[in-house]
Amino acid sequence: MMKIFEKHLEEICFEKNPTILDDDMPDFFENWLCELDNEQLIELAQKWGDERIKKECDEMIEDRIYAEKAERDQRDLFESSRGV
Repeated sequence: MMKIFEKHLEEICFEKNPTILDDDMPDFFENWLCELDNEQLIELAQKWGDERIKKECDEMIEDRIYAEKAERDQRDLFESSRGV
């Protein structure tokens, strides 16, 4: 989980600093991360957590919709094969 959050922080860092060269990114990110205070880090973590929860819920809903559609299609196919 920490690696995923770290990747999220990297994305934020580089979105806010698009002029950083690829070779300089690791050191720049480390410095940027060290300059964050606790409140900033907590705020970023809360936003990340909210985004992950929303994404997980959206995926669960999509999976459920797909499963329900597959069940309907299978039922319709079965009923049409029986001449119902």
